[in-house]
Amino acid sequence: MEISTRILDAADKKDEKTLRRKTASFDFSKFSKKEINELIAVMTKVMYDANGQGLAGNQIGLDMSVFVAKVNGKLYSIFNPKITSVSEEKTAWDGEGCLSVPNRFESTYAPSKLTLDGFDRNGKKIKIKAWGMLALTFQHEVDHLNGRLFIDRLKIRT
Repeated sequence: MEISTRILDAADKKDEKTLRRKTASFDFSKFSKKEINELIAVMTKVMYDANGQGLAGNQIGLDMSVFVAKVNGKLYSIFNPKITSVSEEKTAWDGEGCLSVPNRFESTYAPSKLTLDGFDRNGKKIKIKAWGMLALTFQHEVDHLNGRLFIDRLKIRT
């Protein structure tokens, strides 16, 4: 499997078209364990090299529903993630950023808590209850996989 290490930039019209498209479901039957582990390793390295906290597949041009993230010292690699519940309560975040929207940090709102369903690298179903920074990160990465950028949910200033 050929994996690009270039992070797409939303300011580039061709890149933005890819970033704005919903990704295809990840089909575990089409990849070996070795290929899946390589995918996770490359995505994690790209994320670390860019000093990021998360990276979605489409940010490096892959049409597959997968993201990696590191929050509070724990590394996550989640395939076909779906947010299945969100709290009515929202948290205001100052300085949310994105590797595909370089050098831009904005105030946003995101659910304070959420539940994420998906699959781990072995195709095993997982469910994670997240709050705080983990909830924000999961929201951010799932938004990417659905063709949405964080700047689409900017906090309205009054």
